[in-house]
Amino acid sequence: MDDSKTIGDQELMLSLGTRFAMALVGQTKGAVSDREMRLFLDASANLGQSLQGFRKQLGYLRKIADLSVKFKEDLLRDAADGKIYTSDMSDQETAAAIRLYQDEWQRNNPFLTEEDRSYLNQEALKSTKEASAWRKGYMQSIEKQQAAAPTDMTGRGY
Repeated sequence: MDDSKTIGDQELMLSLGTRFAMALVGQTKGAVSDREMRLFLDASANLGQSLQGFRKQLGYLRKIADLSVKFKEDLLRDAADGKIYTSDMSDQETAAAIRLYQDEWQRNNPFLTEEDRSYLNQEALKSTKEASAWRKGYMQSIEKQQAAAPTDMTGRGY
């Protein structure tokens, strides 16, 4: 076996795992503690996972990438066909039409199947107390942000 190839593959996996963790960090509300960073790194693809867990995670990452590509292809095709907005629409109307298109597209192309949700929910029940507490706190912070978000996007009071 060529050790340099093995080491290179391991470095690649470590790099991908770190990049995945950083993408998770980028979706948070702000600075993260060392403990939160450890949770992100533990959740990312890494050499310490079982082969089965690693493959499952890579499958989800592939699905995310595939859906991103499909969305962009569908958006560009439908925009070119005039199915999303027209040239006589204002910038605000165009932006709203694109947001509506994206919302509808996401409803019609869900990331997780019911089987995926069931599996992940069962696995979440097996997580550590620390991970469960962090997840609960994170979800509560999202709910607070959503509750505080303005519903009047026009700025006109309606």
